[in-house]
Amino acid sequence: MHEKVLILDGSVLRHGSKNLLADIGPTDLMMCYADPPRATVYGG
Repeated sequence: MHEKVLILDGSVLRHGSKNLLADIGPTDLMMCYADPPRATVYGG
């Protein structure tokens, strides 16, 4: 699994193995958090 992290507007965190540009693969997962403090921890 290759980890991917996407932070949107400093408040939404998407984290997982899903390829964000190609929506294929039944085992790919992506968690979405609408949590600014958590996004800050990942984004620095």
